[in-house]
Amino acid sequence: MYIPFKITTDYTLLNSLIKIKDLIIFCNKNNIKTCGICDTNLYGSIEFYKLCIQNNIKPLIGLEVIIDNKSIYLYAMNYDGYKNLLKINSLVEDNLVTLEVLAKYSNNIIAILPYKSISFYEKLSFYKYIYLSYQNDEELRNELVKTNKVIYLKNLKYLNKEDYKYYKYLKLLNEEKTSERDENSYLELVNLSDIQKEELNNLVSLLNVTIPFNKRYIPSYLKDGDSFTYLSNLCLKGLKKRLNNVTIPKYLKRLKYELAVIKKMGFVDYFLIVYDYVLYAKKHNILVGPGRGSAAGSLVSYVIGI
Repeated sequence: MYIPFKITTDYTLLNSLIKIKDLIIFCNKNNIKTCGICDTNLYGSIEFYKLCIQNNIKPLIGLEVIIDNKSIYLYAMNYDGYKNLLKINSLVEDNLVTLEVLAKYSNNIIAILPYKSISFYEKLSFYKYIYLSYQNDEELRNELVKTNKVIYLKNLKYLNKEDYKYYKYLKLLNEEKTSERDENSYLELVNLSDIQKEELNNLVSLLNVTIPFNKRYIPSYLKDGDSFTYLSNLCLKGLKKRLNNVTIPKYLKRLKYELAVIKKMGFVDYFLIVYDYVLYAKKHNILVGPGRGSAAGSLVSYVIGI
């Protein structure tokens, strides 16, 4: 079966009618077990990934980069590749993407060039895997395959053929006219030849992104030393200051309890980072507060000046 992996969603504004939830419903209805999106941003990637995993669909995550009005499709091979896509996406938003940037963040990424972008082929030699794509012309495929890796690719922008009439209005809102190719940009269950299927399956086998959601990425506050000991000492010092050096057992007991909870939850460095920038703000007459949430009313936050 054809694997749709160049789907443009409505996260590419005024360029697609496809909503991610509708896409997953379509895949389930048509027994599509592998699917890929490739927008001009990564805003929909997490929503897409989670829904794919929930519905036993293999997610392929791509990013369309445009340089000199030519498209380059970049796909993450794994989580490291996805992180490189995120770095590229940040630079896309600031219009800072160049071939040098793509080279810098090329690890664990596969590049696919539509035929109109073939002039970039030699310039993208820093990619371990690079494919040229074709859509309908079998003669073009036979010519390209002589010297290059090729792949059948259809840029999909709406789910059903009859949606084209609405897609036309979308393009007009974007001050663009539809082209002949747009009339075939619906998710059609294409019957591929055996060799086309093999080419497609070989590519898809290289794309295996698993995104972990159970990790925290809080930087260490101290280069050397124990952050928990440092925070505990700050708290004791702050408590003495606020109680005028009077020892009150119930406060010490409460402080010990809160520090234990903070350590257990992995938030020691987080408290120290907040303490650091709040201290800087107060020293430089920058207004601070008010705080929100359970941490804002804690004894630890009070005694270290947050």
